[in-house]
Amino acid sequence: MVYQRYYFKKAVIHVGEGKEADAVNNMEKELETRGLQVENIKNVCIDMSPAYISGVYYNFPNANIVFDKFQTKELLNGSLL
Repeated sequence: MVYQRYYFKKAVIHVGEGKEADAVNNMEKELETRGLQVENIKNVCIDMSPAYISGVYYNFPNANIVFDKFQTKELLNGSLL
């Protein structure tokens, strides 16, 4: 999921499907066709898939990775049991 700030509001600008690094590559291409520069993307929210992580590092070098809160919560709950 990628969102863009409009002054003080946030808006989702892309939600992609797939579980491979190609899903991230497709997201980069989609954003560029909309006229967005990937260098300006500051945050990308993904799950903890190694394919997604490497895809974001490769395609969005200036972006911070924010992990999906549901998967993070599940991981933390599992470690506490």
